[in-house]
Formats: sequence, structure tokens, C-alpha cells
Amino acid sequence: MSTSIRVRGTLLSLALVVSAAGAAIASEAAHTGPVSQNAADYTPQLVATTAVSHPRVDAITSDDTTTYAGGLFNKITQGGQTYDRANLVAFDTSTGVVDTGFAPKVDKQIRAVENVPNNGGVYVGGDFTTVNGSSRAGLVKLTPAGVIDPTFKPPFSRGLVFDVELVNGHLIVAGNFTQKLISLNPVTGASDGFINKTIAGRVCVVTDGREYCSWGSTSVYDFAVTPAGDRLVAVGNFTTVDGAARSKFFMLKLGTPGAKLDPWYYPGFAKRCATEHPRRIAYLQGVDFNPTGTAFNVAATGQITDSNDDIWYQRLGDNNKPNTTVCDAIGRFSDFGVTAGIKPEWINYTGGDSMWTVADTGAAVYVQGHFKWVDNPDGYASLGIGDKTSGAPAARRAGIAAINPDTGLALPWKPAVPTRMGGKALEATPAGLWVGSDSKKFGAEDHYGIAFAPAPK
Repeated sequence: MSTSIRVRGTLLSLALVVSAAGAAIASEAAHTGPVSQNAADYTPQLVATTAVSHPRVDAITSDDTTTYAGGLFNKITQGGQTYDRANLVAFDTSTGVVDTGFAPKVDKQIRAVENVPNNGGVYVGGDFTTVNGSSRAGLVKLTPAGVIDPTFKPPFSRGLVFDVELVNGHLIVAGNFTQKLISLNPVTGASDGFINKTIAGRVCVVTDGREYCSWGSTSVYDFAVTPAGDRLVAVGNFTTVDGAARSKFFMLKLGTPGAKLDPWYYPGFAKRCATEHPRRIAYLQGVDFNPTGTAFNVAATGQITDSNDDIWYQRLGDNNKPNTTVCDAIGRFSDFGVTAGIKPEWINYTGGDSMWTVADTGAAVYVQGHFKWVDNPDGYASLGIGDKTSGAPAARRAGIAAINPDTGLALPWKPAVPTRMGGKALEATPAGLWVGSDSKKFGAEDHYGIAFAPAPK
């Protein structure tokens, strides 16, 4: 899921420095207003097949020359031609023309992609076990020709990879392998020791005396780093970091000689949502900093019901009760120097449907999921119960929304992206916003799986 520190290449007016190791020091994309609701016409589209009847794009990385999209698909079409592609495609960023020389064979789903600087290829993470017929456990570095880079050898032999980011000469990788979050040399793949944390535990809930636990082994699902490279925030289904209680979320201070656990933690993250579904118990799913690194946003699933007092306080008649739990919602946080009395700046609820991923451009906080509403704390919309918030109508938004970072309310921007599971890829660049999903549409136009919304000039 590639949703943090997302700007590469020469499109940005700020300098992009490349270290001797080949890793970029990146800056977050900042826009002057919401991106266009009219997506570019030239981008490739997924093709549903018998083998993959519901294809999806779960990760996008883009610079000024090449865009890579990964997910679960076996065919893609562009410019009237159809191409066989095994879960990964490369195409020209400006024209959408598919790179015919890049066609690696990746056997299973891709969840993370990251450009190698200077058009050097791409880092790929996911569920896969083989690439081009060779054994590769969840992480691989590919050349621009789609060939495995044999010098890049990660220090784990099995596991899933959920996120991959280049940060100040470090390749930071998140997943369910032994370390859960690790910093690698971007050339060799060896651990560089920059992040060395013991991330443990597994989020569980108890209902009527029965315990329900989150899906899979202990994992870090997503992380984000400030543009300055001094803080990292991460979400997942863990409960402790270096023995300290950190249910579903932690913050690290990044510096010399390495990463240290920050005391900042919002107590509301330790609370449960209503769900007992294994894939939603660890409900925090996506995270992203704003372009100044002064606030971050978390996107969540989790399910809410009127038994959850923290969310349904208006329905229960206690209008002074703070809105504390980020369940089926997006929440915004700042004041990182505070360790007591922490409160969200705001929480925007869907009323009962999941939010998966988030990207903050300063002008808007974009979020994707399979929701139908935002601005909807009073309505459990998935059951058709209400669609109002504080007496005003909730905002109808299908699958994607733009939230005002100051007020926490929906912006007028609303290109419908109807989905099954919901989109899980957002990539903000200076030129605009890349959207990856399982939707066939972006607004009124056909854009199966991939859409690019230009930023305002």
C-alpha cells in the first residue's frame, strides 16, 4: 500500500537529492487545491478475465517518466491494445503507453511498489513467492527490463510485504516477516540496522466471553514518514513495541544513530470497534502525513454500532462526550510533543463502511474505501439507518472523498468510484493524484483500476 512520502523525479520545485546509495530524499506533494474530478483519458485500464474476474490495483508509484501499478490482474488495455501482465505493469507517466519491454511474471498479489531513483526500476512487495520463475519471498527489486536484480537480497526468506518506501538512503519495508518493520540497504537488500524494534502481540477482542483475534500473524500494514524524515508512524495488528503498549499504532523518532520509540500515543487507538471479523479487528489500515509533517491522518475500518458509546454519543443524548474512536472513519492528529490529554483534531465517520487508505496534499485529505457516505456520525449507512450529522445531511460519496484538512468535513469534490472491496492505492505527485482500486469508473468515465486526476495549475 504505498501512501506516504510520495514525490519523486524532477516535477517538484523542491530539490530531490539522491544519495550515493541511490535512495532519494523525497518531499510530500503539496497542491494548491483539490485535484480535477475529470481523470486523464490516456491511462491504462484493467481487463476482467475468467482467471481474474475482479481485478484490482493495490499499489502505484510514479515519477516524471514511469508509473508502476501492482495488484491482482492478468490483462491490461491501453490505446486499443491488450497486454498480458502478471500483477504488475509499467507505463509512460505522461502518455499512458504501456512499456512492452517490462513484463515480469509475479505469481501472486502485489501490495507495494516504489520507484528506484534515476529510472532504475522498481521495488515490489506483496504475497508472491516466485518472480520470473525464481524464488522471491514477498520482496524483489526489478530492473527497467523486468529482470530480477541479483545483488538485492533481503534478509528474510518468507513473509508478506505491505509497504515499501525509500527514505533518506534507507529502504524501509513493512510486513509480517520476523522484524515486521525493517530498514534495508537499497542496493544490497541487507539490513542496515537503522530500525531495530521488537514489534509483537496480536490484537484480539472479547465478546460474550469469546475471544476473536485479528487475521494473520503480527504485521505492520502501512507506515508514513514526515517530509523532513524525522518521524515515522505505523499501523498494524500488533500490541507492543519494545515491550511498551502500542496497540495498532506507534510513532518512531528517526535520526542518528537510528530509530527510537516516541512516547506519543493516542489512547483511543487501544479501544475496540464493534467488529469481530478477523480482517477488521485491527481496524487502523492507512496512514499519511500532511506536506508540512505537522499532522497525520489515519484511515480505518472496524464497524460501528449504537452500542459503541464513544461514537454514538449524539444518538445516546450525551452531546458533550468526546468523539474518540476512529472506527469506519478517518481521523487527524497533531501536537506530537503532547503525551497526555491527546485529542484528535477531527474524526470523519462513514456511518458504517470501511476506509482503507489516505493521501494528504495540504489542500485536501483524500481517502478511499467502500463507503457510501462521509460526514455521517449519526447514520449506520450500510444498514440504511439515517444519513444525518448534527441535523445536517451527510455527504454522499461513493468510494472516494476529499476532506477539508482544517474543518474535517467533506469538500465538494466527488467523482464517484463505486467499488466492491474499495480502493487501496493513492499516490500524490506534484502533477496530481493517482488512484488505484477495483472500480470500473472514476466519475462518469471508464477507468478500470487506474485513474489519474490532474492537480490545479
